[in-house]
Amino acid sequence: MKTQALPSQDLLKSIYGKYYLKEGDSQSKYVSSHWKLNYEKFNVQLDGEGNVQSLEGTGFGYVKIRDPLAKLLSYICYISYLVKLSSRFDILRLMVPSFRVCRAMQVFLSFDCFKQICSLALIIKNMSIGMKKKRLVFLIVGDGYGFLSSLIKFVFPNSTIVLVDIGKTLLFQAFYCQTVHPESVHKGVNEDFDIKTVDFLYCPCEYLEKLDMFKYDILINIVSMQEMNYLTIKRYFCFFRKYCNTESLFYCCNRELKILPAGEVSEFKKYPWEDRDEHLIDEYCPWCKYALFYQQRQNVPRIFSVKGPFIHYFDEPIMHRLTVLSGLSEK
Repeated sequence: MKTQALPSQDLLKSIYGKYYLKEGDSQSKYVSSHWKLNYEKFNVQLDGEGNVQSLEGTGFGYVKIRDPLAKLLSYICYISYLVKLSSRFDILRLMVPSFRVCRAMQVFLSFDCFKQICSLALIIKNMSIGMKKKRLVFLIVGDGYGFLSSLIKFVFPNSTIVLVDIGKTLLFQAFYCQTVHPESVHKGVNEDFDIKTVDFLYCPCEYLEKLDMFKYDILINIVSMQEMNYLTIKRYFCFFRKYCNTESLFYCCNRELKILPAGEVSEFKKYPWEDRDEHLIDEYCPWCKYALFYQQRQNVPRIFSVKGPFIHYFDEPIMHRLTVLSGLSEK
């Protein structure tokens, strides 16, 4: 895998050394059975200088599509959604920077990318005018390949983006975000950095509480809380409530119900929401109903149920909420 020199090779070496070369248990309580199963299928290798030799993962999105027919069906899928979505023009405005991100990442603008574009369009539509004018701080939990974070930096160049994930997956974000934005300042949470100038800050999940230097304007989780155990989800909600502003927005898009490989049950409506939370959007996600492929994917976790020769419906409904979270209660 040929890669360019990145602004922070040491960041990659640090993550790789701690979470791939060592078999520590610092994250064990945050790693659900879903990830324990998928990590066995990862193929990740860095050389001594931090250059990526192989970077292949599974379980957090599909962006490396090469087949022309698969790409055509994806475009048809986008169009079928855009015809029905009232926010189509907001979504289309984000397509240009999205193609820039994909070109830099050397990936295809897949259906996974399209869904994140739709989510960002919804968030932007509900941001206040004052929020759009200041330097925003985003907190994104579980950004997979880093597509959404990279896109946000194009749309809001004067922003700080904090990425939190399990260490092995965080390496993908640290690599791809640097690839797309090599001119930006990229730091790990355990490094010295200036909170006023850092662009991308990478935090392994066990160090979440070290991120107490910010008040977060936008918090985002897309289809990864559904793969966490309840105690981990509760931990994130508690942190969000403690470090959000009065007008901060939390976008949460996850399966209504998911049973993980070891039997853990994740239910969207049983996340630690509170009656005091104000849900601006609360519905089944209108762009997460089906995808188009011409064949079943092999050797990957089951995500879709086949209902026709090309149309694949999600196994379970996906809900999303855009919420103004209440702060921590005093009780």
